[in-house]
Amino acid sequence: MPYTISHDFKQDYLDITIDVKVIPELALQEALERWKEVFELATQHAVKRVHVLMTFAGTIDLTSKFRLTTSAESLGMSKKCRLAVSIPDEQSYLELLFTQTALNRLGYQMKIFKAKKKAIKWLAED
Repeated sequence: MPYTISHDFKQDYLDITIDVKVIPELALQEALERWKEVFELATQHAVKRVHVLMTFAGTIDLTSKFRLTTSAESLGMSKKCRLAVSIPDEQSYLELLFTQTALNRLGYQMKIFKAKKKAIKWLAED
């Protein structure tokens, strides 16, 4: 698998780290697998606040991003869940702003940040 996922349960949220090496022909399938695992972990730990730190090698095409956002519910994402995603790489951050916009318009609470500290602060807000 060209990605790894690790997680740590904090007092108020689930903290997940995902390192991704994008293989174009597998990008959508693996993105769906990754996010399904994230939401399964959130359900397993019974948390409504999740932070994900993501690093990327490569890019995911726009069609795959669109399909990913329209699959959010079937992957287990809840509209009651607050999802903060930290992406320290400027290019990856800019490329994934589409995902934030699409999920927000679908009624999900998701925001992308460059810095983990700001992401955690946003998670703590009510």
